[in-house]
Amino acid sequence: MNPLLQQLDSGQRAQLDAYLDILMEWNQNMNLTGPCTREEALQRHVVDSLALLPIIEAHAPPCPPSSGPLTLMDVGSGAGFPGLVLAIARPAWRVTLLDSLAKRTRFLGAAAEAAGAAGVRVVCANAEAAGRDPALRDAFQVVTARAVAEMRVLAELCLPFLAPGGVWVAAKGPAPEGEVAAAGPALELLGAQLIGVEDVVCAGQQGRRTALTVRKLGPTPTGYPRAVGRPAKRPLGGYIKKPKAG
Repeated sequence: MNPLLQQLDSGQRAQLDAYLDILMEWNQNMNLTGPCTREEALQRHVVDSLALLPIIEAHAPPCPPSSGPLTLMDVGSGAGFPGLVLAIARPAWRVTLLDSLAKRTRFLGAAAEAAGAAGVRVVCANAEAAGRDPALRDAFQVVTARAVAEMRVLAELCLPFLAPGGVWVAAKGPAPEGEVAAAGPALELLGAQLIGVEDVVCAGQQGRRTALTVRKLGPTPTGYPRAVGRPAKRPLGGYIKKPKAG
């Protein structure tokens, strides 16, 4: 058994089994993960999501007892990675799964119920619109995103949800340095600061995996996020420098 799965108790592993059961069932009729076996979904997606936990817990702001449980928003949650996996692994957290497609949010609701993940809320909305909702804006201690967009775009989609002092964790591939450098002006404009680029320890995962960690320094400036689709069409920040061919 993968060491990250061994850290969960038997009840949590049973919850993950129930999650994978419904994922495999729904994936036959809608494209949630692309073609994959149950074992591939476990290793590529579940284990990969669990591997973010040490990074989140190292950087998340402390939660005094009077403030309640840690709050986390997963932007572009898709099939529930990493948000629903994190909710199962840390049942005390209050996790919100955000996705813009109704069929995916229907799946997320069904999957959370099947897995018995009681601390999960599902929101169907574009990130640009949700980021202007007073109930969601500047409201979360942690925001996550995985395989959604490059960092200049993600910064505008994710940072509005973070409370000042909170941390944004973006799962990335082996060489994110170019997009990190290009996103510097966007982070500054949106009142945030890069903490670093960290290697993700994920036993069994082929290739290097990284996580970008960013601290929110103050409230989101008025005017951001921009209208739906605008962040992707005209990203904030500079140009991404592609590495020269060897």
